[in-house]
Formats: sequence, C-alpha cells, structure tokens
Amino acid sequence: MNISVPPFGSSLRPRGEVAEGVSYAIPGRSESIDLPLGNTERLVVSAKERKAFREIVSQLDVGTIISYPKACGLQQHLAERFNIGPEQVLVTAGADEALERAIGCVLEPGRELITTSPTFEMIPVYARLTGGAVHQIPWLEGSFPAGEILDAVTERTTVISVVTPANPTGASIALADLQRIARAAAQALVVVDLAYVEFADVDITPDLLVEPNILIVRSLSKAWGMPGVRVGYALGRAEVINWMSRTSGPYSVSGPSLAIAQARLQHGGENVRNYVRTVRAERQHLIELIDELGGIPMPSQANFVLTRFENVAAVSDHLAGCGIGTRRFPANPDLQNFLRITCPGDEKAFQRLTGALKAVRKT
Repeated sequence: MNISVPPFGSSLRPRGEVAEGVSYAIPGRSESIDLPLGNTERLVVSAKERKAFREIVSQLDVGTIISYPKACGLQQHLAERFNIGPEQVLVTAGADEALERAIGCVLEPGRELITTSPTFEMIPVYARLTGGAVHQIPWLEGSFPAGEILDAVTERTTVISVVTPANPTGASIALADLQRIARAAAQALVVVDLAYVEFADVDITPDLLVEPNILIVRSLSKAWGMPGVRVGYALGRAEVINWMSRTSGPYSVSGPSLAIAQARLQHGGENVRNYVRTVRAERQHLIELIDELGGIPMPSQANFVLTRFENVAAVSDHLAGCGIGTRRFPANPDLQNFLRITCPGDEKAFQRLTGALKAVRKT
C-alpha cells in the first residue's frame, strides 16, 4: 500500500519568535588571515601555557567520559573562590547558557527586558525567544545611562541586563550605577555579564554579590583562554539559581570540560594574571597609537579596542592584507564606521599588529 506523505514543512511552522529570529553569525575565517583579532578569545598561547593545558588534558580520568558529569566539584570550588555557598553557583555551558537561563526563568509574554544598545547580541535574542518584550537604551559613547534605564522601568520590567566591560564597546559601568539600578528596580532581576571583568582595573563581583536581585554571569572563555571547553557560571541568590536550574537539562556541561575547568582554575592563576597584565599594557599602547593615526578609540576595560575610522573599510582591508583579521559591524547602523581590534596578549603578535597599523598612514 502506498502512503502519501506530504512534504516536510507543508503545515509545520516554527513558533513566531523563532520565525522572526536570526541565527547567531559565527565569524568565518579567511585562509589568508593567520592572526584573527576580530574575535575576543585568546588566540596566541605561549609554550608554557600549551604545556600546562597538555598536562591538564593528559591527567583526565576516564570516568569523566564514561560517567554522567557531576558539576559539584567545580561548583564547590567557585563557591569557595567567591566566599558564597554552593547553592549560589550554577555551572553552565558557557556564559551564553547562563544568560539564556537567567532571562528564560523570569521573562515571559507580558513582561519586559531592558538592556542597552549596542550590547552582546544574544541578550535580546534570548529575551524575544521567551515572548517577552525588549526595550533597548542607546549607549554607544559617554556615561552609562543609569537614569534613562530607570526612567524606562515599569511594572512589566522583569529583567535588566547589562554587560561590563561592555561588548562591543569595552566601556565599563560604575559600581554605584549598578547598585542604584538594583535598589531602585527591586522587582527586577538585574543580570550583570562580567565576561571581560578580568581585564578591568577593578573586579566588582564581591560588591555585587551582596545585592539580592543581582545575578552575575562570568566566563572561562576570555582571560582563562578556554572557549572550546564551553564553561561559564552564574552567581547569585540561591532562589534564582534554583529557578535557573529548572530551565534546562542536568548535564549541559560535559565531564571533561568540568575537569579541565576546575584544574585550570586551581593551577592556572599565575599564567592568567601574567596574560592579563600583558593585555592591559597592549590596550593602552593600542589606544595611544590609534589616536596618533587619527582614529577615535573608545575607552576600554576589555581585551579589545573599538575604534571609529573615517576610512574604516580601507583600514580593515589593509590589515587583512597583512593577514590580520578585525571585526566590523556592517549590519549595525551605529557601528558601521567602527572596527574592533583584540589585543593578542603576545609581544610578537602585537608588534605585527602595530606595524601594520603604522603602515596605514603610508597608504
């Protein structure tokens, strides 16, 4: 008997939020680019660091592969590191998952998230997928718009989500502004993404942890140099952490990833501190050089510098011709004349970058 099967998709449709959404555009890499400074991960790894990673991987127990993963060891380590209880920690598959869970556990149709523009592009995506509304407050330059954010708060406001140091600008938010927002909008969950905080002059994590409605999101992908491991975490009130734990399955982070992350945190601190010192010095040098070249660098507390160039395409193309990748934002009208350049954290790579930038003047 022949059964007529309608073609897939003839009646099946995604829900509206998915149909209207856009997939995250993972940056491609040209074969001619061997120093990709458009992304914000740690691309140049010293021989000492490579050896440390190899030792960590070589000591992995087979149990991390053949057994279901248990995050309690890493959870306890993070709790001790920040002097909080383990019930205030949630280990996630990257900071992205922590953001998605935080937003998803409280936002729904009829409720609203407030964030800035520009911001990490997945924040409004995660919000819209819940059916909630998104209200973005412009913040490209100048002081953080704490007053404008508070003016936008209504009884529908359930989440206020900010990134500091900000992505993609590198700007930082003063602790006093975050405290002001959290206390004035006590009915909202204030999600503070600190993915780049290791590069900042001050780590405000301890001060934020005392605010009952602030949830902190942190990452091991940036300063700790492990984006491929996909480990992030959330710190906050135990009740909120419990809500977040209900929004996904129990094994989102693999056993090997958990073991690598814990070993790295326990033994890699000195190497990370040295790397951060190098990046901070490069960042200052890069800002000064860009200013000399006629560009307008944005103040940055991250591991990158966002710069406005009159001839942004020419600068980007010149650097690409030197094998150096950078990040442009052609789809964002506010950022079309901007270029984001990541500090490599390596003397040889940084000399190559600065040499290529100086050559722009001669072209």
